[in-house]
Amino acid sequence: MKILVSALILVVVLEAIFIFWLMRNEKKEKNIDEMIQFFRDLWGKFVFYVLATSIIGLFLGSIFFKEIIGLDEINTWVGIVLGLVALVIGVISLFLSFYNVDQANKTQEKTVEIIQGFRDDMIEHMHDMQSDVERKIEESSEKTRNEIAKFTYRNSGKFSVENNGAEEKWDD
Repeated sequence: MKILVSALILVVVLEAIFIFWLMRNEKKEKNIDEMIQFFRDLWGKFVFYVLATSIIGLFLGSIFFKEIIGLDEINTWVGIVLGLVALVIGVISLFLSFYNVDQANKTQEKTVEIIQGFRDDMIEHMHDMQSDVERKIEESSEKTRNEIAKFTYRNSGKFSVENNGAEEKWDD
């Protein structure tokens, strides 16, 4: 059991050094998109690195402690390594899902702003059309009033109504 614990400690230390080295080489100030791209690039390399170092660590531990590692120890080791990988991938996945929700909310807000702008433009356009129609109706009614006034002025006192050539008598 000492072999397993010491090998596990060795692998964890090496992986921590490797991850720290990766993080240190990245820019100090990242925006969220760069961080997401970093995690997208990291997870495959991380899984491969953990599996490779765990296998190498397992065999180096057997050589260093001069004991043959049995199937039970290998099975336990694989369970621990896969659990570690699953934990890290789960954390990265959780981070990415929060980012996706944030992006969806931003997209929804932009869509609502665009739709409200379009609605406001349409309301303004409809208001302009209504004003234009009201103005044209006013101009038309003013023109009709002027024509009636001219007609009445020219024919004052001589106004008669014809009914298809047939005259009707009205009795008082």
